[in-house]
Amino acid sequence: MTPDQYTRYVKMRESHLNRSAVREHVSEMMPKKMLAGKAKAENKLVRAVQITAKLFVADLVERARLLMERDRLTGAIDPDHIREAYREL
Repeated sequence: MTPDQYTRYVKMRESHLNRSAVREHVSEMMPKKMLAGKAKAENKLVRAVQITAKLFVADLVERARLLMERDRLTGAIDPDHIREAYREL
């Protein structure tokens, strides 16, 4: 692992998605009847969505970085590289 990759890895480990925002999105997508009275199941679902989204973003950033290396660019990730990395996923 390069020092750059390690730094990104540490930042990724320290980051998290706002639990209340994820809960709000989950509750919008799931029928109210499915989650009514099932707080424990809802908590597990919210946690699963948080983890999946975090892994998706980490993969997207890493792919965008590889695209930047291919183009011999350094610095912040360009939106074009993020879009291209998304298309490749």
